[in-house]
Amino acid sequence: MNSFLIAALIIAVSGFLLRARLSLLLLFIAVRWKIMPRSGFDAASVPFQPDYSDQNNWYRVPNRCGAGSRNSFEDAREDPKPVDVFFVHPTTYLSKESWNAPIDEPASSIIVEQMVLPAQAGIFRNHANIYAPKYRQATLASYFAQNKNGHNALTTAYEDVARAFEEFLTGINKDRPFIIAAHSQGAGHCARLINERVNNSDLRTRMVAAYLVGAALTEREFTADIDNIPLATARDQSGCVIAFDTVGEKFNPESLRRGAVWNGYEFVPARSQGERVLGFNPISGGVDASEARDQIGPAFPKFNKDDAWSNIYGPQSNNALGLEFLGYETPEDENFDARLDPKYGYLVVSKPKRHLVKFPPEGYHLYDYTLFFKDLEEDVSARIQHYFSA
Repeated sequence: MNSFLIAALIIAVSGFLLRARLSLLLLFIAVRWKIMPRSGFDAASVPFQPDYSDQNNWYRVPNRCGAGSRNSFEDAREDPKPVDVFFVHPTTYLSKESWNAPIDEPASSIIVEQMVLPAQAGIFRNHANIYAPKYRQATLASYFAQNKNGHNALTTAYEDVARAFEEFLTGINKDRPFIIAAHSQGAGHCARLINERVNNSDLRTRMVAAYLVGAALTEREFTADIDNIPLATARDQSGCVIAFDTVGEKFNPESLRRGAVWNGYEFVPARSQGERVLGFNPISGGVDASEARDQIGPAFPKFNKDDAWSNIYGPQSNNALGLEFLGYETPEDENFDARLDPKYGYLVVSKPKRHLVKFPPEGYHLYDYTLFFKDLEEDVSARIQHYFSA
């Protein structure tokens, strides 16, 4: 997760819309002060390591039979699908109490279960069994720290993801086809996971696809590490990686190429000017541009709070405890064209009609999945069909 992803969440942390003329540097300083843990990373005080053989250490998932959610193992027993999904959620822990979140931290857990999983893992609900591990995610401040504290927090989070994946393979999946999917912090961890566990192993033959969304992975870095798994260029393709970062037409990548970024292993200098991120268009199912008429449509989760984002990321994060997912809104008039920026690779969309939180200016990071929900559902279906017919 780099400065682009950090900025996308800053609006939620700050609790108010910021005017474009406000310096990003001043904003980063203000947010860093608000969420940075007051003491350094201490291995002795890291939250207890989860045991992934315990089903309670996996999230409840969007229920295929309705708006609610239930134990993913129960869902798979009652409505089994031929493919399993290993899904790793993005950053939802904004506290300065610890560098890593306890897996039972109430506010961040409710956000994952009620807001994140329906909006993101929900694209798989009709096609696959979804398994989402609870992991000791690094707090958002880890990306600001860019020192040994942030390094240790992110490494701890990755170690949980890696152990959860091993349990997924041996105790859950058991030689079945699988999909790896994630967003933001989770996608960064899964990119490393694919590099270390899938790229040079027989697991490649069982991987239907990998959806690594919202991590701003660069072509140069990714293809240098992962040389046996192709990037998606068409929908009639499996065993490939789908990755994109959604922005508006006036998005300026150069304003964010400062400082250091986390590459999955360490903090490294920000990418050079003009370096491309991995790009994919969920509407066309590949790298081609698309018109508004081509889009199947988005799906926006509905909640029992009128302004869910403000409620969960306001000054009192415990407000998240009252959050409840009620289902999906699928507006038929909310369609937009999309294309990959030829220089930077970002997925550029025309302005949605719905008012969405955009930060940094023209960034749609929080909606990477929801803006293309139905298109991604079709994408998942097509890749599973291709896998079994190949």
